[in-house]
Amino acid sequence: MVWRRHRQLWLSSPALLVRGIAQVGQGTVSLVADQVTPLDLRSLAAASGDFR
Repeated sequence: MVWRRHRQLWLSSPALLVRGIAQVGQGTVSLVADQVTPLDLRSLAAASGDFR
């Protein structure tokens, strides 16, 4: 089970990339995850620019 295997990762990461299959039924949507990867948000920050 992905939750048990990656529990600490789920709880400690500020952002995650989750790969899986979306299931829709009876007004609900679920994601059956098969891969979880932490994202480093600092690497996504863009450098400031001079837009004058």
